[in-house]
Amino acid sequence: MKKAILMMTFGSPEEISFEGVAEFFTNIRRGVRPQDHEIQTLYDNYVRIGGTPLQRITREEVALVRERIGEEYGIYFANKFSRPFIPGVIKQMETDGVEECICLILEPHYSFYSVMGYEKFLESQQIRF
Repeated sequence: MKKAILMMTFGSPEEISFEGVAEFFTNIRRGVRPQDHEIQTLYDNYVRIGGTPLQRITREEVALVRERIGEEYGIYFANKFSRPFIPGVIKQMETDGVEECICLILEPHYSFYSVMGYEKFLESQQIRF
């Protein structure tokens, strides 16, 4: 039986540009694009703080887990609101023959929206886990 660990996070803009921020926040808003002035405010905030290290840090965490236990489990990484998206990674896992998966949610705190929200999200995408 092929086993896997799916490491999931909220995601972040793929690039700190007006369109990169717009795409990310449109995804968070379930396809409803914010108004340009709202996007500009969000973009300016990202620029002010120097962008976001979330994707880089998460990829480093994935690499460390893969290094430690990658022979026993396939290690996958997906985001809720940016690439690589959870549904696409789940499809890849199915293609790879994964039969059992441990979902590891990479959130800094526990709340319904931060942790249990992933279960609801997977259900809404008709993904069984």
